[in-house]
Amino acid sequence: MKRILLLTTLAAMLAAAMALSGVAQAAPTSDSPNAKCEKLAAQTLGPSFNPANYTFHGSTAGNDIFTGDAGTLEVFCGFGGDDGAFEVQEGDIFLGGAGVDSVNLNNGTFYGGAGNDLVNTNIGTFNGGEGNDFVRINNGIFNGGEGNDSVSLFNQGTFNGGAGNDSVNTNIGTFNGEAGDDSVTTNDVGGTFNGGAGDDSVNTNRGTVDLGDEPL
Repeated sequence: MKRILLLTTLAAMLAAAMALSGVAQAAPTSDSPNAKCEKLAAQTLGPSFNPANYTFHGSTAGNDIFTGDAGTLEVFCGFGGDDGAFEVQEGDIFLGGAGVDSVNLNNGTFYGGAGNDLVNTNIGTFNGGEGNDFVRINNGIFNGGEGNDSVSLFNQGTFNGGAGNDSVNTNIGTFNGEAGDDSVTTNDVGGTFNGGAGDDSVNTNRGTVDLGDEPL
């Protein structure tokens, strides 16, 4: 009886010590939304991504709104549905997935995925992906990808349109239209518009424009 009691006590002590050291902490189950989010992040971001630095938040199959914690590096995964975040903070990552995903203020990295995704104010990096993606004010980097992408108010950062008919209302930064019929309403002082392949146009130009063989 003493031997059994001693072994039971020893086992309890070892379990407690391992738990304190983090050895015995159970990993999230492989089919949980957070575990799926971690796996998706590793697949999307590649070998340079270190999941140990992040907290993961996987959504439901419906429409979800994410809220982050200040001072914590986080990854948000929309999966299906129309998902959104009021703010993606610096260093955070939002993987939108399928659906119409949106961010009010993007100061991190937002991968829109399939669907017509949108950002109100972009200070970070917005990778639109497939679909007609939209930014109201771009002060960061907007990679439109496939589809007819647009900056509806001001582009003061860098907008790489990608394939499709992309457009900017007022360009004060750099707009690389790339393939497709791209357009700028006003290319203002300090603005650079590189049209790329396609039938590109500028309504009013006060900056630098390269339309290839096309006249202004």
